[in-house]
Amino acid sequence: MNFPYFLANRIAFSGKRTFSKLIVRVTIGAIALAIAAIIISIAVLRGFKGEIISKQRSFFADVLVLRYDLNKSYENSPITLAPEVRKSILAIPQVNSISSFATKAGIINVNNEVEGVVLKGIDSLYNQQPFQGMLVEGNMIDFKSDNADNQILVSKYLADRLLLKVGDDFIMYFVQDPIRKRKFVIKGIFNTGSEELDKVYVIGSLNVIRKLSNLDDHEVGGYEIRIKDFSQLERT
Repeated sequence: MNFPYFLANRIAFSGKRTFSKLIVRVTIGAIALAIAAIIISIAVLRGFKGEIISKQRSFFADVLVLRYDLNKSYENSPITLAPEVRKSILAIPQVNSISSFATKAGIINVNNEVEGVVLKGIDSLYNQQPFQGMLVEGNMIDFKSDNADNQILVSKYLADRLLLKVGDDFIMYFVQDPIRKRKFVIKGIFNTGSEELDKVYVIGSLNVIRKLSNLDDHEVGGYEIRIKDFSQLERT
């Protein structure tokens, strides 16, 4: 006979020891509630983690291809993928898309406020669909427009901090020799849900960065590769 089971059964469900039975049943109920709370907490954390991963994937895709060097600045060294290499990457079954981008540090000066940011430049071939879910106001950059190079997306965090809204314009300075400046008009406002990203990044035209950094038409700062199934990333 299982003695612990016999003893517990005897105390909880038999005899006249009502106080002992009450204590046991309260304890069982407390344990059940604790287990339920743990299960719910794990589910919430997994959901929250999944949401963060999804938004960060929308901003920087799944795989970054950068030039290997000792450059630790926000401005990546230029890189170019040969057409045959790009084609071979797209031929991988799990690869959804490959997009060009570049980054460049700048300083926004508007409404008596100064804010350091990083301009992420994209082009007309960039897969903007993942960004749609992050837009809270306005629209994505219209690369068919004549003023596409002047359009920019800013985070809600920066818009609130700098008192900006869709349609407003501001000057951004780029610290280089000589110092350059560009005027941008806010096309849309986004919210990634990640304070680290929202505090730092704005999104504009890759062509602007090419002009500022004297890059050739085929040179970019890096490539973003999006995978169809994120769970298959390591296998891909």
